[in-house]
Amino acid sequence: MRVLLTGGTGFVGKEIGKALARKGYEVVVVTRNPKKYFGLLPYPCELVAWADLAVELKKKSIDHVIHLAGESVAGQRWSSEVKKEIFESRVQTTKKLITSLAEANQKPKTFVSASAIGIYGDRGEEVLHEKSEPGVGYLADVCKAWEAEIRKVKEVQKSIRLCILRIGIVLGEGGGALAEMLPPFRDGYGAALGSGRQWMSWIHIHDLVNMFLWCIENEKAEDVYNAVAPESIRNGDFSKKLSNYFKTPLLPSVPQVALKVMFGEMSQVLISSQKVTPRKAMDEDFEYIYLFIDKALANVLEPLKPFETKVVFEQWVPHKIEKVFPFYEDEKNLEQITPPWLNFQVLRKSTEQLQAGTLLDYKLSLHGIPMKWQTLIEGFEKNKFFVDTQKKGPYQKWHHTHEFEELAGGTIVRDVVRYKVSLGGVGYIASSWMVHKDVRKIFEYRASKIAELFNPS
Repeated sequence: MRVLLTGGTGFVGKEIGKALARKGYEVVVVTRNPKKYFGLLPYPCELVAWADLAVELKKKSIDHVIHLAGESVAGQRWSSEVKKEIFESRVQTTKKLITSLAEANQKPKTFVSASAIGIYGDRGEEVLHEKSEPGVGYLADVCKAWEAEIRKVKEVQKSIRLCILRIGIVLGEGGGALAEMLPPFRDGYGAALGSGRQWMSWIHIHDLVNMFLWCIENEKAEDVYNAVAPESIRNGDFSKKLSNYFKTPLLPSVPQVALKVMFGEMSQVLISSQKVTPRKAMDEDFEYIYLFIDKALANVLEPLKPFETKVVFEQWVPHKIEKVFPFYEDEKNLEQITPPWLNFQVLRKSTEQLQAGTLLDYKLSLHGIPMKWQTLIEGFEKNKFFVDTQKKGPYQKWHHTHEFEELAGGTIVRDVVRYKVSLGGVGYIASSWMVHKDVRKIFEYRASKIAELFNPS
């Protein structure tokens, strides 16, 4: 069975791609730049350019479509140009996809598309369900136009089973809305937004992924579903939970007028109230893993501490673990997958073979400053994982878990890094932007080198 996936390079799309691969589906990812993502995604797939989609669909059979493509609505002010991009990334992309499907020799059985609870607008205390009327405002208008375009897939072939998931705030590790919300609370300057009384309707990333797959595999699933957890939470209560988790102070709420000054029209995303219920999914017995916010946050945040950052990098390589793991346990290979601007060199290893208890000494240069680094292999299991922790070096804490997972005849290589800079909170706030940027650049370089080394030309 083959699934066509748009938005497969994004936060939700990567998780859906892995879930599809684990269940044995072949995945075809549509992206603007296939070369950019070759060998870098955490699941096996074929990459197809949007420009070539119609031609490719004449060659291959597609059983299901999952449509996620769309620019983020948060994180930047809404200039007229940004608003146009948000609209076109949803409406025009959907039009392109459906036009291409119309030319395909074999039509898909199922078309599952993302939408958003933004379609309901700002609704205060009103309890919203799938039959509730759309609201007003820019995002509501975008969603209405988006869904109108999505429904045209029925004109391609009436028998296509259509599901539209109106997605709430997605809680997950390493991306989504929480990636934007978390830093202030983790670093001690978190606050509620506006009145704090506005309702937030959320869903855990695992439940969202499962709902997309449920729509594909449940032949009775059809039409609109609110992709949210049954429990909504007020922004003020959510803010208290985050500050309590990190044991950091909760500052006075940010006034609505200040949000307007900082974010312009986009501030409406932050202060709109939407108490959305997943009535249809519940009536049709969709099984949630994370019904309640406390369990969801415990899973996503576990176990971060104040001023500590956790990042996860994943990629799939088309070789079995028995070939991949030995490459990583040879410390000399670390030199060829580390950016040259670090001038990285392994000096010594305390044991002949990498094992629990091994000490590794390196030298490197960071922003022109030479330094030495020593790590301890804290845990080791052949073909499964190993963990290195900093004993001496530039960080107050560095804990790096290398994980290896079999998938579709290949291996997911996963780096889970927890780090904390020195000098406490002041040092963190002063240097975090630079440190985060450096860590990301290092692992992006590593991923590109691994893609070159392990993918056939």
